Amino acid sequence: MVKKREYLLGVNSFNKPAVVNGPEATCILLMQLILLEPGSNPLKPLMGVGIKNYRYAHNKTNELISRIKSQINDYIPECNSCEVEIEEITDKKVANIKITIDGITYIYDSLSAPIPIALEDFKM
Repeated sequence: MVKKREYLLGVNSFNKPAVVNGPEATCILLMQLILLEPGSNPLKPLMGVGIKNYRYAHNKTNELISRIKSQINDYIPECNSCEVEIEEITDKKVANIKITIDGITYIYDSLSAPIPIALEDFKM
């Protein structure tokens, strides 16, 4: 089981930094990797999937899956046993990304994801 801790940009009711643990922290890390554009982090310029680059690339599904797996292996190595699937919904012309880690499936629902995306947009 992946045990992660991720600090949010806020405070809790005791005025301490807001923290999420376990699957929620993993979810945040996955969301960051998927949305981050390569080159955005000057300390790790290769970090990020850059999902917006695949917006109209219906024929690049395998490339996207490979990119997500590569990013997870490089930046979240404790999750390297993940399974990544792209679920295409042809009638709506969208695709959802499913990532399964330790029996927990995280889904990036591209149809209902508002901009900017929030933690609640990832479903477990």
